[in-house]
Amino acid sequence: MQHTTAREALNLYTYIVNASDDFMNIIDSNYCYVAVSDPLCQAFQCSRESLIGKSVGDIWGHELFDNGIRSRLDQCLAGKPVEHEFEFCFPDTGLRWYSSRFIPYRDLQGCVTHAVVISHDITNRVNSRQALKMSKDRLEFLLHSAPVIIYSREAEQPWSLNFVSQNIRQQFGYDENSLLGKVNTWEKHLHPDDCALLTDALHTLYEQGQNKLEYRLQDDRGVWHWLCDEMVLIKDAQGKPSEIVGYWVDISERIEAEQERKKLQAQIEHNQRLESLGVMASGIAHDFNNILAAIMGNASMATMDLRNNPESAEKYIERVMLSSEKAAELCKQMLAYAGKGSFDIRPINLTNMVYETHRLLEVSIPKNVSLKLDLDKNLPSVDADISQMQQIVMNLVINGSDAIAESQGTIRIQTGVMQVDREYLSSTYLDDNLPEGRYIYLDVADSGCGMNKQTLTSIFEPFFTTKPTGRGLGMSAVLGIIRSHRGAIKVESKVGVGTTFRIVLPLNMDAHTDQTDEGMGNKEKPLALGTVLLVDDDPDVLYAESQTLENMGFQVLTAVDGKDAIEVYRQHGKKIAVVLLDISMPNMGGKACLAELKRINHQVKVIFSSCYNEADAAECASGLSGFIQKPYRIEALKNLLEKVISTDTHDSK
Repeated sequence: MQHTTAREALNLYTYIVNASDDFMNIIDSNYCYVAVSDPLCQAFQCSRESLIGKSVGDIWGHELFDNGIRSRLDQCLAGKPVEHEFEFCFPDTGLRWYSSRFIPYRDLQGCVTHAVVISHDITNRVNSRQALKMSKDRLEFLLHSAPVIIYSREAEQPWSLNFVSQNIRQQFGYDENSLLGKVNTWEKHLHPDDCALLTDALHTLYEQGQNKLEYRLQDDRGVWHWLCDEMVLIKDAQGKPSEIVGYWVDISERIEAEQERKKLQAQIEHNQRLESLGVMASGIAHDFNNILAAIMGNASMATMDLRNNPESAEKYIERVMLSSEKAAELCKQMLAYAGKGSFDIRPINLTNMVYETHRLLEVSIPKNVSLKLDLDKNLPSVDADISQMQQIVMNLVINGSDAIAESQGTIRIQTGVMQVDREYLSSTYLDDNLPEGRYIYLDVADSGCGMNKQTLTSIFEPFFTTKPTGRGLGMSAVLGIIRSHRGAIKVESKVGVGTTFRIVLPLNMDAHTDQTDEGMGNKEKPLALGTVLLVDDDPDVLYAESQTLENMGFQVLTAVDGKDAIEVYRQHGKKIAVVLLDISMPNMGGKACLAELKRINHQVKVIFSSCYNEADAAECASGLSGFIQKPYRIEALKNLLEKVISTDTHDSK
């Protein structure tokens, strides 16, 4: 094998140097080029001959030479290898960054005679480095100035913090370094009632992968804040939990705003209730004043004619009775609105009820309105008061007819059975936490003018009416009747299209019977005489009822409240046949009085007398012998007393 000649070796090295993209040059002690590579010539767009012999300052510029290159050449010529980064703008390629290595060149005696300079283009690296720095600066700015606090935790219990962004100092006053690497450094600042929330959230994070919760945190000044904590579980390439990252956001203002909104809403609702109560009181006062005016006028006329013209006085007294019945009816409507009306509950079929009242409904509406029936012939029975159901249908049909007015229109009545879920019940009036299940429904739909939102929200308010001569008690009474039947009502209406009322009633309701009507058709029987203890806190009622009982042939003892009744019964209990007891009284009410009477004599016969219904009386107390609702006719009281007194004690309620 032949040895490579020195020239061939030189040519080989020259080829390698020129094939590289780096600038490879040799500079003498006078800072002049003695050898240059092709890439340098190409960068300056000149020949090798034009560069050799020229100084570095002439080629790169004296400013760059004086401010960096000269000192590095001096160190290199002194025998020390050095590096240097600089930027330079070339004619063709523009601004470029270079990293230069200055390597001392020694002769055979070991003396440094030249500097070998290799310059590598690092523009892309510098740009990447600058972009990375800008990104890092941007991220640090966001972390330190944003309202969101970034954190990371260990993936395993006790979940110690290993990073918290610096902006926690501005928001809560804590040094982020004091929270790192220790157990419970964060949890100790939480509200004691909320610590378990965070622990549970961290435990469930392994299953859910992410979690979000809200809790209270105390800052370094002792002020409590509401915090939103959202976290994500990070896993490694093998799917094992490696880290928990998340952020904290102070949501105190949002929570305070929500609380303020709820407080304002409650205040608005309170004001609306007061307004509704004012309207109710005004309406009741108006109607009662009219009735009282009639009663007082006819009573005055009866008093004047009582001696001289008894027949005329009797007519005036009859009118007093009619006005009193109107007042009683008004009270019943108000009690129906409150769900406290007196009902005769028994199994009825709503389909049959509608068929039976069909003719009456037709004659109650004008001829331009047609009545259509779509009734389920196999409808199950429902426990309800048939007269009250008829009143509901009549009210809704008449209201639908008024909505149609003089145009041609249709009212459709439909019955059926439906499955009712919680979502449906929550969309109705009178949800009252009714149970899900099968309900019977009754629809009354009209093709009238419909209602806007404002009207729709007010239709069940007492004394609200859109009719010029309306009293405004019809729909509120409907609502009260449905409430007493443990049902609900849903209203859908669109202006110009019409309105649909859907009433839903449960299939199985507890049946109650109204004792006030029992025995009304029976033939009159002679009353067993005895003593009645009459208890009422109203002196006028006490006087009137005692006179009535005496006219029936009873001896009457009176008491003004429960305590008084107990004393009277202790003294005269042996001769008292029955106690007629008011429910609502001062000092001691009817419920407590009944319990004490039963303790004295468990066989005592007690009839409750109240303006509320029998169902409320039954809930109020047990062991009653009877119930009568105020106001009542003498015949109803007479029949009830006859029944209770003639009934064996063991058969009483």
